[in-house]
Amino acid sequence: QELTSSVSHEFRTPLARLKFAVAMLEEQIENEKSYTYIDNMQADIAELEALVSEMLEYARLDSHQPSLKPRSCDLTALINSVVNKLEFATDIEVAVSAPKQLYYECDEHFMARCIQNLLGNAQKYANHKIHVSLEEFGDSIQINVEDDGPGIAKSEWHSIFKPFTRLDKSRDKKTGGFGLGLAIVAKIVSWHQGQSEVSDSPLGGAKFTIHLFKSNSL
Repeated sequence: QELTSSVSHEFRTPLARLKFAVAMLEEQIENEKSYTYIDNMQADIAELEALVSEMLEYARLDSHQPSLKPRSCDLTALINSVVNKLEFATDIEVAVSAPKQLYYECDEHFMARCIQNLLGNAQKYANHKIHVSLEEFGDSIQINVEDDGPGIAKSEWHSIFKPFTRLDKSRDKKTGGFGLGLAIVAKIVSWHQGQSEVSDSPLGGAKFTIHLFKSNSL
């Protein structure tokens, strides 16, 4: 944890210098071909910055459990709020199935981050569809996020929520994932004494499920 945090901090300064240098270079180029190279460099820098941010956040969350602020939260409203704030590609259809209201005692900030990470993961791999559903079964509440992407091999289900897990080529066809977003999901769910799991989705891709228990609410 200390190594991860230290290395991440050390990366920030050279990345900032590199970002500045590329911006200066962009102002001096005169041909279209060079713009393509600059765009690729800026995309790589943005990816590295995202990695550093995720590493720092995971190291912070993994080092100690923060003081949670439980309150009665309408999960339906929370899910809709997160969906509306995220920017999805125009060819991605996002459907939400949820009761009119469903209250659960939780830390709203971290639960929103949990849902955001699951949606971000689905967005990366979905071909055209993402389905978010909220269901109640007695003492249990389930939040499901599904996509119609390539899916995840069953042999990898056991490690999907571990940090820095990279999947086989079928699911890992796109860049931008560092294996930390889902690890953060599992961490937040565990703070709420819940469970996280992955399975096959009827849409053809992956289905991530968060199990929350009202008897274990904060």
